[in-house]
Amino acid sequence: MEKLLAEIEGLRKGHVKELVDLRMQEFKGIGEKPSGELFKELCFCTLTANFDAEKTIALQEIVSDGFLELPEKSLEAQLRKFGYRYPNRASYIAESRKFKDALKGIVASFKEEKELRQWLAENIRALASRKQATS
Repeated sequence: MEKLLAEIEGLRKGHVKELVDLRMQEFKGIGEKPSGELFKELCFCTLTANFDAEKTIALQEIVSDGFLELPEKSLEAQLRKFGYRYPNRASYIAESRKFKDALKGIVASFKEEKELRQWLAENIRALASRKQATS
């Protein structure tokens, strides 16, 4: 247990912390970006769940605008080629594209963060809880 705690503490002070801090700074400015950029951040959230954040950052840089326009099967092939663990999540991204141009307006329309989270969970399959996704 002591070894695990020391390892966790090392991560909190090392390279991983730098990456997380950098991403946090990027997130702070995301509200100023166009809907397409917000959508790519949504894709990042979709892909990071149960996967390595560093690899997801690299994947996001490689695919970039492909998240906006690649056909679902082509996106799945890109994810598979990169060694992404869940390439079928390309279907989640393709399904969510119906919101890509309106996402900034949707986010801005909510006054309460809790209501926005609820809307996202109900409308973005990748962000839905397991219970909601299966019902």
